[in-house]
Amino acid sequence: MPYIAELEKAGIPTVLIDLEDQHNMVQQEALSNGVPNVRYLPASRTMPGPEDVDKIIRSVLEALTRPLTKKEKERGTYNPPQPRIIFEGTLDEAETFYQQTKNIPSPVNAPLSIYSDGLPIRVPTEDRVNEMLTGTSHKPDEIVAQQSDRMGMRGTRKRGEPVLFQPMNLTATVEKVATIAVMAGCKPEHLPIVLAIAESGCSTGTTNFPSQVCVVSGPIVREINMNTGCGHLGPGSPVNSPLGRAYQLMAINLGGAIPGVNRMSSHGTPLNRAGTCFAENADGLPSG
Repeated sequence: MPYIAELEKAGIPTVLIDLEDQHNMVQQEALSNGVPNVRYLPASRTMPGPEDVDKIIRSVLEALTRPLTKKEKERGTYNPPQPRIIFEGTLDEAETFYQQTKNIPSPVNAPLSIYSDGLPIRVPTEDRVNEMLTGTSHKPDEIVAQQSDRMGMRGTRKRGEPVLFQPMNLTATVEKVATIAVMAGCKPEHLPIVLAIAESGCSTGTTNFPSQVCVVSGPIVREINMNTGCGHLGPGSPVNSPLGRAYQLMAINLGGAIPGVNRMSSHGTPLNRAGTCFAENADGLPSG
């Protein structure tokens, strides 16, 4: 899609061939790349290749040779409203609010949680978020930025550039990351790691990369008592589990990832159900 976006912005018509149940993903990708009205056609999942080509080739050639319309030439960065406070009410009402679902059509055909990973979250009240922010020296309204040059699937990101949360290329403040940390069940001393995880942009992949796992290394592992021993990938740790969950909640709330819409892992994986994070057991490494 990034290359298609370059061609479209240069006034050169393109047509993307996808599968019918991936139209939502194409629309979202086009929106995040600044070409919201890109042309696309569905291919078949079951028809033999030559037969499928014969069926769509005329439409492909017509789409490639027809000049772009005024609407198709519309450009712009996807920038949805991001209010600082999204709900006011009692704690019980807030819990109901954060457990809202939205029905996602094919290929999901089921309701999915809007704000969570499907499990109950800790409601991020003003007081709880302010307490979380004591875990960092960064200012709440500071935009989360790259702390070093980083090579990724979308090219090199330079130090100081805003982190673009995937898949919708959105930015976020430190306060928003702290809000997610509260939702995940983290403590203030965990926030530096959550901010480091945020620097990744929390990519979820499309029809591949089914698992995302966070690995922590360094003195902070012992400082916050991460489990590096038996069962370090399993349940029970009040540190490992919330840190892994923070990744997935950032992907949902800061990146806009929605299964069946722009997160297309065919089956998904239990590793990402509530996130996975483990730490290097530096004390157990061989000498040298």
